[in-house]
Amino acid sequence: MALNLVFKAAEPRDSSAFRTEERDWLLSMLYHEAYSSGPWPAADLVAACAAGNTEAVDFALETLKTNGRTGGDRGLAWHLACTVFADDARFKGWVAEQLASEDKHSLILYNLGAIPKQWRDDPVFAQALHPRVQDDLAKLASFGSAGLATALPPEQATAVLLRGLDGLRPYGAARVLADKYGDDETVREVLTGRLRGPYKQAAPLAGVAVDVLGPEEGFAVLVSLLRQSAEDGRREERVVVAEAVAEAWIRLTAAEDEPGSGAAPPTLADYDSAELATLCTAGEAHSLTWHVNAVINAWPSQPAVQDFAEQLIADIRTLTSGIPDTIPVAILRSYCTRDDARSWDLCAKVWAQLGHVEPELREVLTFELTRSALTLDELVEVLSEWEKEPDSEVRRIAFIGLVQAIKRHQKAHDQTAGPDVITDHMQWLVQKIKDNLCAYGPDLDDLRQLAWTGMLMLGDITLIDGITEWIGESRPVAVTLTKLPEGAIDQILVDLIADHWDRLREYFGDDLYQRLDRSSGDRTRSVADSRHDVMAALATTAARFPVIAEILRHEADTDPKLREDPHFLLWAKQENRGDETVLRALAGKLGATRHSWANQVIEAVLDRDSWAVPDDTFKAVLTDDAHTDPSGARWYNGAKLAAYVELFRDDAVSGTAFRNLEAWFRDDEAHRAPREWDDTLALALALAPSQDLPVIFLRVHERFRHSRMTHLLPALLNPLMRRLRRDAIAVDAFKTAVREPMGIAQQTPLFEIEADPIAQQWPDIVPAQRAYLFALALRQAGALPHHEAAAVVQTLTSISPDFVVDNPFTEWEGPLRLAVLDLLHG
Repeated sequence: MALNLVFKAAEPRDSSAFRTEERDWLLSMLYHEAYSSGPWPAADLVAACAAGNTEAVDFALETLKTNGRTGGDRGLAWHLACTVFADDARFKGWVAEQLASEDKHSLILYNLGAIPKQWRDDPVFAQALHPRVQDDLAKLASFGSAGLATALPPEQATAVLLRGLDGLRPYGAARVLADKYGDDETVREVLTGRLRGPYKQAAPLAGVAVDVLGPEEGFAVLVSLLRQSAEDGRREERVVVAEAVAEAWIRLTAAEDEPGSGAAPPTLADYDSAELATLCTAGEAHSLTWHVNAVINAWPSQPAVQDFAEQLIADIRTLTSGIPDTIPVAILRSYCTRDDARSWDLCAKVWAQLGHVEPELREVLTFELTRSALTLDELVEVLSEWEKEPDSEVRRIAFIGLVQAIKRHQKAHDQTAGPDVITDHMQWLVQKIKDNLCAYGPDLDDLRQLAWTGMLMLGDITLIDGITEWIGESRPVAVTLTKLPEGAIDQILVDLIADHWDRLREYFGDDLYQRLDRSSGDRTRSVADSRHDVMAALATTAARFPVIAEILRHEADTDPKLREDPHFLLWAKQENRGDETVLRALAGKLGATRHSWANQVIEAVLDRDSWAVPDDTFKAVLTDDAHTDPSGARWYNGAKLAAYVELFRDDAVSGTAFRNLEAWFRDDEAHRAPREWDDTLALALALAPSQDLPVIFLRVHERFRHSRMTHLLPALLNPLMRRLRRDAIAVDAFKTAVREPMGIAQQTPLFEIEADPIAQQWPDIVPAQRAYLFALALRQAGALPHHEAAAVVQTLTSISPDFVVDNPFTEWEGPLRLAVLDLLHG
């Protein structure tokens, strides 16, 4: 966000607004498709940095042509193609090929409305657009596709757009017809006829009523539609009509207020603003909120609108659904300049949301609430909106806490009223479980997992009876045992399944495996595939559930793939006392799970004392797939070599690996072979001299602080913690760095970066920031006793308690006065 503000304030608005490392970071977004683009306009900043970069041009084209198989961000590549790379004929040619393709889904990921005017002005390209625009308008009639129709000759454009009026969402087609072809007699006749016709024809075209019919008749038609919508309209049509009425009110009020405008608006005084406000705010706003901004701006003083705004402030479903939330901004714009008490209250509630509690703290708070002395009524009242919580772990803690509390209450109630009387709270919980066993939406998997968890905690499998999927093919509802987006096992649910395994197998029979392996309708998956995935997940419980362990032994005989699964291998290591066969299998999985705080495979391999294998055999396992190239250089599997050097730091192979690493960093960047962050950091942090570790930590941390790089923090911190926990000399180097943060050794070539010009402007801050980071690393490694931590805290807070520092372990950033608490209680 800060970079966006810098860019907007710059003159000229180009890449010169950024530092070198900022340009590199922004441009790096093109090379990695992230799960979410974030709420800020990254595309424009990346475009500024990509302009004129031939490597970026070629990579963006390759990303589009290969549908992202190179790892590039397809959305950014499309944005660049339609903006700073639009002059490159290769992009225009590729898009034309896709438009002519028989595959109608070839451009489904992209906003065709972004296609630049210079491409549309080409008659040949425009004709290639024709069938795609016509098809899009017949379906959703998006504003982007409707705008593209103007590239066609007027006769074709009007014909396509008029047919688009019968599409599912004709709003874009109607707007373009009114704006661009309103003088065409046929167009005007069709639009007029529909607007004067029955509700179902007129309501979707409400947005153009004033333009087509004129202010007086157009507004009268809108008010009539609004009154009808309360009873007859689809929810979406009601929103469209409400937005049109509010926008027309704003527009006509402005025309009345404009002196000498010559406009002839209707007499708005003839209409009851209170009635219009009430009708426009009727019903639930979500999930369609198109009308909200206009309604708030049109009648901010109306009680109905104020109540509507307050309701929206409390409802966070827009955010949890991943929809950009403009509602708080609309409320502030409308009410922050007003001086009445209700306006102040609305603004205060919006501002209060900005001071949110971090998810980690909400987890602790929720956990303590579920174990507090609150009555059940009070607990349910506090946590009943748990589904709206955006953080999945907080949701999980809240729901499980509710299940436990309600279950205890029901048990106590049974002792006095008998088991046949179900309490109201239990009825509410059972219904919530049933609803979420077939949940849909962005939190589908999480809610279904919690529903299964609740069902098994209550011990009533029959709650799922009769519940089937109601989207797509009707089939029994299912759940997945992994958690998105990391793909980790939902251990609470899997433990419950293991505990109830015999009952579940008896109840569901062979269908159980598909019940526990929701695959989004993937018809290529067989029962054997589902059985394999379920067994792999259950392997995480085998050490605690003998029944599952016995089942796994039999499954491994018939499913060779299971014997290669990491979860199975981790259990097999315990079963077989760390023999060579399991070691070889686990070593083959090194590198498969990267950027994870809890990488069980690497931790298991590095636990040397747990393996009944001689050193020579261990070394052979980690190097037996190495090869020598024609120049005589020896090449190793990067992930295996990283494990090797941590285990055998003084070995000749490790020494050669470190010399090669230093040579790689000294080499010209243009001639360097690519390296992975995980393996490179593991080598550096395992082998670098102890006095160099503090500066390596600082340099890499500075890179990984950026929001698009934080997913790499485990690759830095996990091997650093392992080094500090085994190397007393490294601990001493960090303790010296705490005392003299500006005196650390900086001669190593590893991970060198340019000096931060912002830090250079504020040199007084740097020592405290560095000392905090070094102390925090020691504290996390268990190498900073409490009395030493207290002394560090006293020193740091005496410098300036308001300096801002960053905690890479929690990704928290804030004032030093709060950050030092992690040193005392970490």
